Amino acid sequence: KMANELKAKITATEARINPKDVRPFSIDTYLSWVLLTNDASPVKLESGDRRYCVFHTGGNHKGDFAYWAETAAMFERDETAGAVFAYLASLDLSDFIVSAFPTTELREIMLDAERPVEEMFLTEIAGELEGDEWRGTNQEFYQLYADWCKRYDIRPRTAIAFGRELVPYILKGWHRFNFMYFDLGYVGIWNFNI
Repeated sequence: KMANELKAKITATEARINPKDVRPFSIDTYLSWVLLTNDASPVKLESGDRRYCVFHTGGNHKGDFAYWAETAAMFERDETAGAVFAYLASLDLSDFIVSAFPTTELREIMLDAERPVEEMFLTEIAGELEGDEWRGTNQEFYQLYADWCKRYDIRPRTAIAFGRELVPYILKGWHRFNFMYFDLGYVGIWNFNI
C-alpha cells in the first residue's frame, strides 16, 4: 500500500493544499525526490518501472556522524540548489537519450529479486526449449509449472490463479517466446531469443 502511495506522489502533477480555515486548493508540483535509506531493498521495482534510479553507496561513512551532519547542513543551504543547477546546466547533453533510463547494478539485482514466480518459470522454460517447440494441454502446462515449483520449493498457485497471472504475458506477447497461445484447452510455445 505504501509503495503505491509513493508512486502516486512521485508522478503527481499537482498537490492538494488544505490549510485550516481556508478553502482547499491545488497547485502544480514540480517535485523531484531523493530518498536515502539503509534498507537493502528500499522500493519495489517492477520491470519497466521508470520512477526509481537506485544506487548502492557502500558503507564508507557508516557511523561518521560529522560527515552526515555536514551533508544534511549542505542540503539546507539556499545556495545548494543553485550550485546543483549550475552544475547540471554545464553538462554536455548532446548525446543524452531521454528514453534511456539509467541502470545500476543494484537496480538489476532488485529487479531480478522482484520478478514474479511465473516470469521466472517462463524464463526457465524458454531456456530449456533451446529452439524447440512445446505443445500440450492447459492441464499439462500447469503440471509443468507445479513440478517446476516443487523443484525450487515454491508453493504453486492454483490452476485458475496461475492462468490469471499469465494473462499479461500473453497480452503483451512475452519477449522470450516467438509465439505463445492458449486456445481450446491447449498451450503452444515456440522459443526464440535464448
